[in-house]
Amino acid sequence: MIKAPYNFVPIHEKVYFPDWAEKISYDIPFSDGESATIHLTLTAHSPVFVRNGSTADKETRFSNIDGRFFIPGTAIKGMIRSVLEIMSFGKLGNVTEWTPTYRDLSKSATGKKYKNAMQGVHCGWLSIDPNDPEKYTIQDCGKPKRIRHQNIDDKWGTDFAALFKTNPADAYKSAKGKIKDLEGKGWDLHTVYEFSQISGADPEQYEFCAEGPVQGTLVVTGQPGKRDAAKGYGKYLEFIFEDTGTTNSIPVPKAVVDNFKFAYYDGDPNNESKDWAYWKTKLYAGESIPVFFKTSGGKIQHFGLSYLYKLPYPHGIREAIDNLGQAHRSEALDLAQSIFGASSDKKALKGRVFFSPAFAGVDTARELNPITTVLGSPKPSYYPTYIQNPEGYNAGSLQLSGRKRYPVHTNVPNNLNPGTEKVSTTFAPLDTGVVFESKIRCHNLRTIEIGALLSALTFHGNNDQLFHSIGMAKPLGFGKIRLDIVPEGLKNDPETYMTAFVKAMEAQLHIDWKTSDQIVELFTMAKEQTNTGNSKLEYMELDEFSEERGSTLKLYSQLNQIIPFSMASSDDYLENIKGKSGDELTAYINENKNIDNFNIALRAHLANEPYKKEFKGYYQQFSADPRIAAKYINGLAKLNRQIIEPCINRMQGNIDRSKPEYQALFDTIFKKKYDAKIPEQGFPNYLDPLKYTCEDLWGETGITEDNCLDLLEDFKSRIWPPIDDFIRAVKNADRLEQEIKELIWEELGA
Repeated sequence: MIKAPYNFVPIHEKVYFPDWAEKISYDIPFSDGESATIHLTLTAHSPVFVRNGSTADKETRFSNIDGRFFIPGTAIKGMIRSVLEIMSFGKLGNVTEWTPTYRDLSKSATGKKYKNAMQGVHCGWLSIDPNDPEKYTIQDCGKPKRIRHQNIDDKWGTDFAALFKTNPADAYKSAKGKIKDLEGKGWDLHTVYEFSQISGADPEQYEFCAEGPVQGTLVVTGQPGKRDAAKGYGKYLEFIFEDTGTTNSIPVPKAVVDNFKFAYYDGDPNNESKDWAYWKTKLYAGESIPVFFKTSGGKIQHFGLSYLYKLPYPHGIREAIDNLGQAHRSEALDLAQSIFGASSDKKALKGRVFFSPAFAGVDTARELNPITTVLGSPKPSYYPTYIQNPEGYNAGSLQLSGRKRYPVHTNVPNNLNPGTEKVSTTFAPLDTGVVFESKIRCHNLRTIEIGALLSALTFHGNNDQLFHSIGMAKPLGFGKIRLDIVPEGLKNDPETYMTAFVKAMEAQLHIDWKTSDQIVELFTMAKEQTNTGNSKLEYMELDEFSEERGSTLKLYSQLNQIIPFSMASSDDYLENIKGKSGDELTAYINENKNIDNFNIALRAHLANEPYKKEFKGYYQQFSADPRIAAKYINGLAKLNRQIIEPCINRMQGNIDRSKPEYQALFDTIFKKKYDAKIPEQGFPNYLDPLKYTCEDLWGETGITEDNCLDLLEDFKSRIWPPIDDFIRAVKNADRLEQEIKELIWEELGA
């Protein structure tokens, strides 16, 4: 069961591009351009913490000037822009197009693939061109030669062989610990020594030898664990980078450098590799550093700081964005860029909205005691959450999960994990109830742009129910903000602008904006929910991460106890239902089955369809279950004897247990009816010959009662008959006693 304190808003393949974007000017106003001020009131509905961007990362106090607390305008702007990008179907921008990496030494298929890919690794020296800091090269030293810890100890007086018979201290898990010991004995990284091969050693090994035939440098890497010679595992060999006498260097493509830095968490204060933190200071100071790498066709494919470094997956984020569609690669400005501004190598545009700092009211700001807890999270390389491909980044056509959002919590947990000093963060939030005041100054915005901004600020007029999130610790429920607005200087009421915005979106994109996945998921995550089971807003334990590889994170609206928030009326949904059939209808019903207005529309659709009079009441009674309704509607659309008759034939004589998928449907129908009428009795005894219960299904398939109906979806490739044909088949089954058949027929109200 995958769970996380975050989820994703799906990304639509279409992007809204304003046709006036190229005409934006500060000197020439639009004919419908308006300049105005929007007063903002931000009320914290949970403790909130915003760190001043100009202070050190270890700063624990809320952003303040001389003790007066405030939220920087840039923080509010970023919060609103991220919402507007979703609501206006913007491009997926500002994404680092890295390729995730992995290291798998197991016996799994992925492990075998990794080991095969790492055959023939070379070693060499990575350097940066002093005249061009973007230009990286590697001097190839061929395949690395190996030398035992004991031989190093004999030469330098170190104690590696003995030290590593037990679990090494943290200092030795990176190369730095070994290097410190060696440097204390007179060793130098770039000094060339002489070696000779040890006869009969397996694998091939070398030792220090005066006037030996091999010249090279001694390179050490981190010690991941202890060496157990008796069991044959654990690292006991280091490396010799041979001095080949060549000065030829191979250029390293920028994308390969970017992937390397991503693998080592470059610049991440909490996760950056200790090895990379050590070596990069030397690299940036002009030294060459030791690396391992592979080439293909004379070009560097990938490289790392250890012999078995993390290997890039076959596919990465660059390809995943390409798979979204050409619109997301367009140089044209989307609506968010047009309003907030844009900057790229080819285009720059100044924004036309300006956010002032939001200062806290002195009478509402109460600083809480410092809190120490862990704020870390899985990286995008953990594919079960970040992509929708069960096979992970090996998939040929990656599908991104979407734009990451943190659903609001109902409450902040009482017992926060303090973690350790290395991974924990300390901060002193302001208490629930603090009120901040800010202003937005708008310049020359068009009607549609004003509507988009107002919609983003108020969740399209639903700010009495929905919340924004700001600051640190959002995964723990901090930073839940209600935002109220008072526009000043606008010519029309907010509804007029927001309606114009939605109409423009629907006209260009040909979508139903209110019922779109993007809007429903965004709004559902902004609403307080009852979070249990797989909707519980917490990170998984370490063992759960490995167990869930091969799974994917469901949309937030589809998780346990989550009630989707939709602005659409029943009439909106009714129009959509009428235009769908078959698998498209089934999928649409499943996506919206928990929305009240949708179910009203579905029942109305069933009531208005020209169904047979004797079954009409029955179908209305059970139409509250959307999936049964979908099967019925789809079945009526296929009233063709060539399709229906084989279904009936399969069912006749096979009602008792031999067709569990049909029995599951039959069981569901009666269970709904009798649980409602006489729950203490359950099924009448005379139905026992027909009953294939959920309990039976649990024993055979391991499914739960809540998932009984989900079982039916697994058989959607089968042709399902209308429910009346199903009932008729039950009535006419020759193996049933006539009395039982009559009782069943009577109970169904036919």
